[in-house]
Amino acid sequence: MGNWYNILVENGAIAGIIDWGEITSGDIATDLASIWMLFGDPKARSQALAEYQGKRILFLNKN
Repeated sequence: MGNWYNILVENGAIAGIIDWGEITSGDIATDLASIWMLFGDPKARSQALAEYQGKRILFLNKN
C-alpha cells in the first residue's frame, strides 16, 4: 500500500513528502484507515485524527 520512501523523516518527525505522482482524492475513510495503520504512536495518531473532527463524512447505505 504505497511507497513509503516518499516520506522524508528528520528527528522522528515528517519533514516532507516527495513524488506526488500517485496522489488521489477520495473517500475520507481511506485517509483514516491509512492514519490508523501508519501512525503506531498513540499521540501522533490522535493528532492526525483530530484534524478530521467536525469534517463531514458521507456514508451510503446500500440496503
